[in-house]
Amino acid sequence: MADYGIKISKSGDDVKTADDKDLVFSSKFNSPKIFASGTATVTTDGSGDGTTSVTHSLGYSPAFKVFCEISGKYYPDPGNYIRRETEGPQSSHAYTDTTKLYIAMDGAGASTAYKFKYFLFVDLAETYSGSGITFSNDYGMKVSKPGIDVFDAKSYELAFSSSFKTLKLYTSGSFTMYLAERHCDWNPNEMAVTEEVAHSLGYPPYFLAYFKSTDAGIYETSSEDRFPVMGIMKVGAGSVPIWVLESRSTDVEVSMKFWRLSQCVDDPFNPPADCDSYCYNWGNETVTVYYYIFEEDITVA
Repeated sequence: MADYGIKISKSGDDVKTADDKDLVFSSKFNSPKIFASGTATVTTDGSGDGTTSVTHSLGYSPAFKVFCEISGKYYPDPGNYIRRETEGPQSSHAYTDTTKLYIAMDGAGASTAYKFKYFLFVDLAETYSGSGITFSNDYGMKVSKPGIDVFDAKSYELAFSSSFKTLKLYTSGSFTMYLAERHCDWNPNEMAVTEEVAHSLGYPPYFLAYFKSTDAGIYETSSEDRFPVMGIMKVGAGSVPIWVLESRSTDVEVSMKFWRLSQCVDDPFNPPADCDSYCYNWGNETVTVYYYIFEEDITVA
């Protein structure tokens, strides 16, 4: 980094020598700036389908995050998920365009109201070079990245602006989960492993989590790659879930769960004679989860 700009370190860290990743703030990088947050409700029809939208009128597709409230627990909506439990939706998805945030349910409970907490950011979810937000005041604090004139910077180009709230990191860390091998001819033939990270915020916080695994077979990529821990993600053959991961936030903890099933996958209740050709057997697997818990309250009003 050049010898100008703003850097802020945590207590006990020397700001002159601290790595970028250890800084509380650096004008070298954009901070996520919250444009708007609120509650949205999707009411499904008799088929369990429904859509709602939130107008933002930014003129571009902004970054966003959505959490679904189910029985007092908050699940991050990654864009698509399918639930294994019967208490929640079968499928939900969210997306933005130049004027609105859309949240939709497909095949969920019939004639049911589902509540979501959403966050819309000033920051971009697309390549864009337009004007962005026009401010109605000329006061406050604005910090631009090196090479960008703070007087001419667009809102989404700023490293910081006091016109917007930013995400405030409460804590972060990592942990390892061990998933033992499972085989179709074993009983029981499924296994769930859960890890909880306690907090003392007293409300369900905004969070992000990512994982890597020593067994990349289920997602067919390098085991060094990181993947987001979604609200619910199902991988399976047909309608049968064989590999599920889940994360959720409550007023006392953030938890992650991995679940794997070994069975004949074409029809779990009437397995074919040649079950071995349809069966998923699992070897030993170690999953490392990296999590970030923020101060923002995601309680549905």
